[in-house]
Amino acid sequence: MKRLVAMVTAALVLLTAVGVSAAGETTKAAFELQSLGILIPGDDGDLALERELTRAEFSAMIVRTLGMEEVAQTMAYTALYSDVPQSEWFAGYVNLLSMLGIVNGTGEGKFEPLNTVHLYEAVKIMVSCLGYGNVANTAGGYPTGYMNYGAQLGLLKNVGAAGVMTRGDAAQLIYNALDVNMMQASFGTAGQMEYTVSENDTLRERFSNLRLGCFLLIVE
Repeated sequence: MKRLVAMVTAALVLLTAVGVSAAGETTKAAFELQSLGILIPGDDGDLALERELTRAEFSAMIVRTLGMEEVAQTMAYTALYSDVPQSEWFAGYVNLLSMLGIVNGTGEGKFEPLNTVHLYEAVKIMVSCLGYGNVANTAGGYPTGYMNYGAQLGLLKNVGAAGVMTRGDAAQLIYNALDVNMMQASFGTAGQMEYTVSENDTLRERFSNLRLGCFLLIVE
C-alpha cells in the first residue's frame, strides 16, 4: 500500500513538473512575441495569456507575424463580410488574410470575428502561412490533414488547448512556427505543381528582413 501511494505521489509530482515546465515555455514564447510586436499587452501591461482568443484577435496576430500590418491598414475599406464593418479595428486584418486565402468566413457572408478561435482553426491558419496548405489538403484536408502536418512540423509543442485557444496557446503556436522551414510551390518541367521545402526560409527570417528593411529606410 505504501509503495502504491509513493508511486501515485511520484506520478503527480512528475505531471505537475511537466505542467509548470510547459507554462514556463509558453511565458517565454509570449515575451518573445511581445518583443517582436506580435503579441500586444493591454493598457495595464498584462499579456492576459489565460484569456480566450477571438478570431479577430488571432487574425491580427497572424498579420503581424507576416510583417504585413501596414498593408492590412489599407484593406479596412474592402467589404468582404457583413459582420466586419470598415469601422472595426480588425477589418483590415481579416480582409487581408481572407484575400490571401489564409482565413475563411463561416458561411452566409459572415466571419464571426468575435467568436473564439479553436485549435484546429488556428493550426490550419498557421500551416497555410508556412506554405503547407496544399499538401495538407491532399493528406486529408481540413481538419485532419492540417492537424497532422501541424504535429509533424512541431507546431503543437507545449500548446495546451484541445478546443478553444487562449492568448498563451496562440503565442506558443506562433512561436513554434517561427523557425519552421517554409514550403514553396513552383511549376515543374512538365507544367505540374511541385512543392519544395526551402532551407533557412522561415517566418522569423522574413520578419527580420522586413524589420531591417524598414530600419534602413528610416536611417536613409
